[in-house]
Order: sequence, then C-alpha cells, then structure tokens
Amino acid sequence: MEYIIQFQINIFALSILVLLYIVVNVRITVETFSRKLLLILILVSGAAIITEPLTWIFDSQQFFGAYFLEYLTNMMLIMFGPIIAGLMLSYVRYYTEKDISVVYKHWYYMHPAILTAVMLVINIFYPIYFSIDKTSNMYTVGDYYFVHFIILIIMYIYMVIIGLNQRDKVDRKISTLFMIFFVIPFIAMIVQWFNVDILLSWNSIVLGILVVYIFVESSNGETDFLTRIYNRSSYEKYVNQLLEQRKDFKILFMDLDKFKQINDTFGHLAGDIVLKEFAIAIRHVAEKNEMVARLGGDEFMMVIESGKGIKQIVKDIYEVLKSTKNPLLENVTFSYGAYTHPVDITVDEIYASVDKEMYAFKNKNHFLNRRETDPNCKE
Repeated sequence: MEYIIQFQINIFALSILVLLYIVVNVRITVETFSRKLLLILILVSGAAIITEPLTWIFDSQQFFGAYFLEYLTNMMLIMFGPIIAGLMLSYVRYYTEKDISVVYKHWYYMHPAILTAVMLVINIFYPIYFSIDKTSNMYTVGDYYFVHFIILIIMYIYMVIIGLNQRDKVDRKISTLFMIFFVIPFIAMIVQWFNVDILLSWNSIVLGILVVYIFVESSNGETDFLTRIYNRSSYEKYVNQLLEQRKDFKILFMDLDKFKQINDTFGHLAGDIVLKEFAIAIRHVAEKNEMVARLGGDEFMMVIESGKGIKQIVKDIYEVLKSTKNPLLENVTFSYGAYTHPVDITVDEIYASVDKEMYAFKNKNHFLNRRETDPNCKE
C-alpha cells in the first residue's frame, strides 16, 4: 500500500498509456509509419514509468540479486531518456515531412542514445552517472550525472529548433501542439533535476503523448492528408452550419487547369507540390477564420464570409502564386465558379451550381489568359 501511495502518479500515467495503446490499435486501423512510431513511443514510455519506481523499491534491499536489479534498473532509466526523445523527434519530423527516409537517415535520432550507452558501459568501471554500494545496495549520484541532463537538454532544444523550422509545413495549431509536446517534458525534467523526489519527468511525457493523440492523430479526419487544409467532409459540415444559421457567405470553387498535364510531364511528386503550394496560397488569401478546403483531386473550395469580392480574391490568389519561386506555380491557372446568395439551398445544390459555372468558365476562356479575371464573374 505504501508503494501504491508513493507512486500513484506513475500508476495513473501507466493506466493512461495502456488505454491509449488499446485505443490507437482499435481506432487507427491503417498501418502507417506515424502510428508505428506512436505505438513504440507508448511502449517505451510505459517501460520507463514502470522502471522508475523499481529503482526506488530495490534501493537498499538486501535479498539475493538486489544489487544487480538496482544497477540494471538505474541503467535502463538513464537509457530511456534519449531513446524517448529520439522517438519524439522522429515522430514530429515524419509528420511534418511525410518522408521515412529522413528518419532513417538520422537513425531515428538515436545518436545521443548510443553515446549514453557507451557512457553507461564506462560507468560500470568508473561511476560517471551513478554508483551502487555493494554492501548497503544504496544508490549514489555520480559526479558527472549532469552530463546526462545536458545531453537531454540539447536534444529538447534541437527539437524546438526543428519544430520552428518545420512550422510552415503544418497548420499553426499543430505546430503549437508539437511545441507543447517538447516543452512539457523539458520543464518537468528541469524540475526533477533540482528535486529528485518530484517524479514528474516520465509522467509528463505521457501527457505530451496524450495531447498529440487527441489533437493530432485523432483530428486527421477533418483535414486533407496532402495539403493540410480541410477536406470535403469538413467543408460540407461547415456550410451546413452556416445555412442552418442563415448566415451570409459566398462560395468560390476552383479547379486547376491542365493539372493532368503537370503530372504527366513533371511527375506526380511535382503535382503534389503544386497542390500543396496552391492550398497555401488560398489559405494565405482567406481571412483568418474563413474555411478553405480540398474537395479532392485538383478541386478547391473557399467559404468567404467577409465582404471581399470574388474577382478581388481571384486576383489576390494569382498575386500570391506569382510571388512563389516555383515556375510551375508562377504559371499555374485555374477555372472557377462562384455562388453568392446561398438562401434556401442545400450543400449539394451549391456544389452543382458552382461546378456548372466553373465548367462554363473553363470552356468559354479556353484560349484566354486565366490570370485575367472573368468580367462576368459575380461579385
């Protein structure tokens, strides 16, 4: 009972991880690299949370094998630090770049873990990090234990730098969540450095994992996987809500011209880049709280709640595209349709209307410069 009271935070954190592991396996059925990393992170964090109280329980015990268990659990606890940090960094790096080779290239960011393993081997012969008295089986902090914290601090600082450098590749909210993912365990580690009796370090990682699952992994259903803007389902839910509230808004439907030709000429990777950059362009033009969505393929939708006219928005989008350094984006054009008075109409009817207008625009202006706005376009 004494141990249960002393380590109740660890027990609570471990319970969360067990539940989270089950939920991830049940809800995320598609085998992805990010899912794999998240599950490994959950398992390693769970092992660390179990190991931490064991180091306290075995301390000063005199039964056969107690010295070996005390030494082993303390070694494991030190090793978990850089391993978990490397997995966290690998997860964020893959999520932002969607490139497994980047994670492989950096060895899952396990270089600090390898260094720590070497230091722990040396620790057996010379107490760098800690020592265990063979008579009393008592743990003593080594003179250079601070090196371990310095390694972890450098890793977390590097995580923040990577997160800042990658913030343009993901939604701002996701970028903020990743910063929380890094900062929470960093602060807890600093607190525990000054007071080893406060067991927050490993439990704070559980909180970070929970935040990532709830707000990142579980929210993917609302956004388009490639462009990171909203998907068709989110668009329809949002417009339905506006219709129910009888709010005034406009719809701008955009379809990229000759997108198949881009894929056939430059490859699908170049096509994906065009889609992602076009999404960034329309998100840049949209007002702060306005919705932009990718319906699928090269079709995009913007819900306009400001008083800005359709022609002005189209012009602004082209201005953003011109400012890019990608020649494909500089020359890309799009056909569009607009709906400006959505009263007593359904989402499907709005789509049918703007789709019809978009194709009329595409056929009418087939040989015209698309960067000139259609003078007959509705405001």
